[in-house]
Amino acid sequence: MSEENSQGGHTGFLLMVLADNHEEPHLREEAAMYLGHVDDAMALAALICIASDQSQSAALLARCGNAIAEMWDRNRDFDVRPVIDQIEEPAKEAILGWLNSK
Repeated sequence: MSEENSQGGHTGFLLMVLADNHEEPHLREEAAMYLGHVDDAMALAALICIASDQSQSAALLARCGNAIAEMWDRNRDFDVRPVIDQIEEPAKEAILGWLNSK
């Protein structure tokens, strides 16, 4: 299996864990953290979707925010301002904290 196919499989698995509301909270938080290391449009979309969901835990929202900020900081290939406008407060605080630390 090529590294790209293997990485895609890992990303798919992490996306499934992140999206599963019945999964252990700490596993969903870890999935969000690891997705922040992936340069993938689906991963970014999933993180934004979860970060916009007020029914999610504050810890998960913050992890999603950190992951989004990490993706943006590494690539700067999307406008982070509209993302900040649509996500929940813990995720927003995480992104703004990341940006203010630079």
